[in-house]
Amino acid sequence: SDALALMYVSDPTTHRPPSLNLLTSLFDLTRSEALLTRELASGKNLEEASREMGITLSSARTYLKRAFGKTNTNRQVELVRLILTAVSTV
Repeated sequence: SDALALMYVSDPTTHRPPSLNLLTSLFDLTRSEALLTRELASGKNLEEASREMGITLSSARTYLKRAFGKTNTNRQVELVRLILTAVSTV
């Protein structure tokens, strides 16, 4: 048989968020959109991410909506899943 298997092993304690350059080039995100997306992919919620970035929650919502449009996603979980799976294959 031509069956194949692939195992992906990662250590969650050494998780590194994707680089801003990678996010901007893969998804055509602005630096602010990429930074917010990276914060969300690191496990922060929108309020925590906005605080970490030093922006208002309203600005974070705007960046998130733009990121949704550019990545063809509609929910945070979809966006994070896309980001994490896309960068794990690059």
